[in-house]
Amino acid sequence: MTDAVIVSTARTPIGKAYRGALNATEGATLLGHAIGEAVARAKVDPKEVEDVVMGAALQQGSTGGNIARKALLRAGLPVTVGGTTIDRQCASGLQAIALAARSVIFDGVEIAVGGGGESISLVQNDHANKFHTQDPMLLKIKGEVYMPMIDTVLVEVPNPGHPYGVRGVGEVPIVPPVAALANAIYHATGKRMTHSPMSPGFVLSKLME
Repeated sequence: MTDAVIVSTARTPIGKAYRGALNATEGATLLGHAIGEAVARAKVDPKEVEDVVMGAALQQGSTGGNIARKALLRAGLPVTVGGTTIDRQCASGLQAIALAARSVIFDGVEIAVGGGGESISLVQNDHANKFHTQDPMLLKIKGEVYMPMIDTVLVEVPNPGHPYGVRGVGEVPIVPPVAALANAIYHATGKRMTHSPMSPGFVLSKLME
């Protein structure tokens, strides 16, 4: 089986929503900066990137219309690079990384970019599209699906294959990113991580052995 290896990472600063230097930065510019920097740090030719997978929980306005495709173009990647955007709410970015890893492991993709991004300032505001956001019949069948995320309670079920022994209902599997991280550490240092969770302290202790 082909290994999926994380060779570089990049992110933008986090600021307080609705104020600060980045609050009016367009979604494509925000995500594009991180994508471009990650590709540059990996020292790969942008033309070699086959796919960009980005997660976004609020796909409208500045982060709507397949923001992954817009962001990769904003990053300067060629139009030959594919882009797809997924929504798994708070786990959207993690799911995107998992999907990118799977494309390398199972689909023959050699170089993919995975990540996530949001612009709360430009999307979660008075201009947000709330027209027909609730289906009346679904509201009767399972109305709690429309509960704000801050009000939801995570229901956990046993899962022996999960690093923590349980997983939340609807939670994204985290095994692919963990495996990719373990492979990246192995290829960089020669030390194989065999246990989860791979906390910074655990990884450091293994590297010092």
